[in-house]
Amino acid sequence: MKRLFFCPVLLFCLFLSAPAGGTPLSVGISAGTLGLGADVGFQINNFLKTRLNANILPLSSLNLGLKDKLGLDSGNLPPGVEELDIDIDTTHYTLGLLLDVHPFGGSFRLSGGIYYINLNLEVTGTPRNSSDIRYGDHTFSSRDFGSLNGEVSWSRFAPYIGLGWGTDQGEDTDFSLDFNLGLLHLSNPRLEIGASGPISRGLMYDPGSNNLVSASSVPGGSEAYRSYLEKQAEVKEEFHDLRKYLHWYPVVSLGFTLRF
Repeated sequence: MKRLFFCPVLLFCLFLSAPAGGTPLSVGISAGTLGLGADVGFQINNFLKTRLNANILPLSSLNLGLKDKLGLDSGNLPPGVEELDIDIDTTHYTLGLLLDVHPFGGSFRLSGGIYYINLNLEVTGTPRNSSDIRYGDHTFSSRDFGSLNGEVSWSRFAPYIGLGWGTDQGEDTDFSLDFNLGLLHLSNPRLEIGASGPISRGLMYDPGSNNLVSASSVPGGSEAYRSYLEKQAEVKEEFHDLRKYLHWYPVVSLGFTLRF
């Protein structure tokens, strides 16, 4: 019974403190670590505001140092043997539903909410000049190995916590400069990686017949396939050690807000 009484009283107090003058709607644009963003806000009162925030971050040939960290750099190679050129491409989309709490009814705010995240890192390793390829401890022909294709992905939803500064919610101000600082907590990333060529299936081209056969039927093929599997296991182990750095995504943005 006390709870039934408390809820209407709380709602009444919240709307009693609603801002006077103008409408509670606002729109904003921003730029930051989530990319280029836009949001639509609804000011409930001087202490509470909800926001819908969308961002896009297109990146090409992103250099995260994953080549060295995953052990894909083979170092000094014999003449005529090439390592893989590693490119990492991503397009990052986010859509967030946020609640801003202004504890003092002013410009400082605490923010929390949930983001839908479309974040995938696509890893492509291509041989240079169709040369033989060093992968791990073995040298593969380009047609046996193909290219190295991989993807790092996260779960689609991530909670957000942060703080920020903007226009004093108690002032009748239509235009403001806004700053946000926070963290997204990402799930454990998943890695899928492997060669596109037949060696990934335990097959190789027979030098004599040019036909695809089991790797064990080709001289040195068993060792080559075993070396490929060992390198795959090594890459995944290196990535497992790297995952602890990929749980948190920093959010920093600066933007403008127009209130109607």
